[in-house]
Amino acid sequence: MSNLENKEGSSLHKIIEIPFLGIDHKELTEWILSPKGRVIINRDEWVDLHIQYNIFQQPLQQFYEIFRHVRNSFFNNLSELGATTLMQYYIHGWCNILEKSDQIDWHSHCDFYKKNMFHGIYCVDPAGTSYTEYRLPKSKEVFETVDSHQGCGHFISDMITEHRTSKNLSESPRITIAFDIIDFEHYCKTRDTRVGNQFIPLL
Repeated sequence: MSNLENKEGSSLHKIIEIPFLGIDHKELTEWILSPKGRVIINRDEWVDLHIQYNIFQQPLQQFYEIFRHVRNSFFNNLSELGATTLMQYYIHGWCNILEKSDQIDWHSHCDFYKKNMFHGIYCVDPAGTSYTEYRLPKSKEVFETVDSHQGCGHFISDMITEHRTSKNLSESPRITIAFDIIDFEHYCKTRDTRVGNQFIPLL
């Protein structure tokens, strides 16, 4: 989708499309918005070093199908993403539910560039017209706007690129599954931390 050379002189920030996945999004949405789903997704209140939260491990077939689709798309695009081959990778996935007027503001997932660390998004329900914007770390220049479409998603080739969602203007919730992917070396360094504990093998 995008292959922009950073004008600030650092590495490329690449956005790679995840192809459409045709699954039952209605059943998936109903589970996510159910009382049980919301309790699990509202992980901040209960996740600690001894409790693992990963949306791909939840008891619904669609989560596994999305996991498999993301995995296949990732390994099919290793060279485009700048990922090291012959490396074990790990993934942490979570669900974002944005009610009407909600918005995720500018943020990144890492303070500085590290090789073999990636971020991605899969759209469950765009709630009408919605999108994700990406901007360069130093200049804050927006270089890509990715429209949200149910069953589609994308990778960003690093975790330092800042991004935000559009404001949800719909009466219905905007639902996405976001994820971080790291290599075995980074996993070993963080697996005993509150965040690192949430990763599972991307097999």
